[in-house]
Amino acid sequence: CLRLGRHAEALEYVDTLLDSAPDVASHHSLRGRIEKERGDLAAAQRAYQKALELDREDLEARRAIASMRIAAHDAARGGRR
Repeated sequence: CLRLGRHAEALEYVDTLLDSAPDVASHHSLRGRIEKERGDLAAAQRAYQKALELDREDLEARRAIASMRIAAHDAARGGRR
């Protein structure tokens, strides 16, 4: 669904996963990826943070948060590095 840009379907799928297993970090990381693809960076950040609360070693969440922080920092500097 996500690869096809069908974000609503992807969110339904991840919500089902989270309903059945809310303590699985990778499910929250998946939600973060979907939210980021949709352009909702605040929701993505929350999902990735939850993933890290559950698993401090979740590489997807760590990389995504770092990437978003770098992008925000670059944007604050007017796109300059």
